[in-house]
Amino acid sequence: GEEDYTGGDYTDVQCLLESLEAPVTVWAQMLKTSSNDGQQEFDFDGINVTWSYHPDSGLDTNFVIKE
Repeated sequence: GEEDYTGGDYTDVQCLLESLEAPVTVWAQMLKTSSNDGQQEFDFDGINVTWSYHPDSGLDTNFVIKE
């Protein structure tokens, strides 16, 4: 398939967090993150999520299932 260079929407991230039953505080922290904050991190239920924000590219998230 074709590469997706634009990424998803904020609602995609929110939906994923809800599906994973992440604490609501994770989403709240993501929404408050600014470009000055650098990379943020949170662990829950064996999952590590990292994110950063830049005004030009938006919210960048990464989910890792820890073993």
